[in-house]
Amino acid sequence: MAVGNVTVDLGGTVELECKVDSHEVTWVLPSQVQMIAGQANGHVQQRVRVNDNGTLWISQASLTDTGTYRCTGNRVAGSDAVSVRLHVSARPPEIQQRKHENMTLMEGSFAYITCTATGIPQPIIHWTTPDGLKLSSSQTISGQNLIVFPNGTLHIQRLSPRNSGRYECLARNTISSSHRTVMLSKNQLPVRVFHGQTVTLQCNAKGDPIPTITWMSPTNRLILPSLDKYQILKDGTLVVQKVQRYDGGNYTCIARNSVGQDHKVARLEILITPPVFSDQRGAARSVTLLFYLSGVPNPPKTQVTVNLFI
Repeated sequence: MAVGNVTVDLGGTVELECKVDSHEVTWVLPSQVQMIAGQANGHVQQRVRVNDNGTLWISQASLTDTGTYRCTGNRVAGSDAVSVRLHVSARPPEIQQRKHENMTLMEGSFAYITCTATGIPQPIIHWTTPDGLKLSSSQTISGQNLIVFPNGTLHIQRLSPRNSGRYECLARNTISSSHRTVMLSKNQLPVRVFHGQTVTLQCNAKGDPIPTITWMSPTNRLILPSLDKYQILKDGTLVVQKVQRYDGGNYTCIARNSVGQDHKVARLEILITPPVFSDQRGAARSVTLLFYLSGVPNPPKTQVTVNLFI
């Protein structure tokens, strides 16, 4: 009796050949059920059948299909038999990227968050956004700046404040599932203001209980609203009066409640304008200066004209 080995992926399709010299072929399954050409197994309707050429055809292979299959051919001189050991291969999903990752990107930029997974059967990728929106591969949603590519990569077009937060990738197949979490935060564009002007830096925080807002200066000192230079509004907005060059830098807003805390950074840049003459009244006069240089041979004299406003 000839013995062969065949491997098929879980959920796949496989054909087992019956290489015997006979037109009357009978297959015996691992469950000891006998099947002949043109017959389908009753409890797995059309999933397992014997083709007219004697080949045993199995679709949507499951772990219970693993085992030894026996093929027998009847002929005048006796019978001939072949055995095939079928192994159904399965592997749980394995995400190729780190399980936990923090990403910080500039507001208005494009984000690509990868989540690729191996496994048998091939895992299907699903994403969950910070606001609970669920996305599948090759899916786009009208009105959203989110796209999931066929390979599972989540693409965020023009990062906005509402895109910050926790993103969860789920890779699932019929064996099990695997997760990956990405915390996405954004760097705001710097706030630019001219020297001597007043500027407001916003800090919108939500939570239950309602969080309290504090601000830290670029020198990492707590900003007290009692100081004349600063004012903290009820919504957490920081007002900086008559900014000077030394006021530039990173201001940190911290939101705290009894559950925890969060923070964000606002960068302030002070623009300095060059001095200009505001009044150029008067008559324009020019002065010509002559320079005489000594040397051998005699060098030429040099003339420079200077324009003055008086």
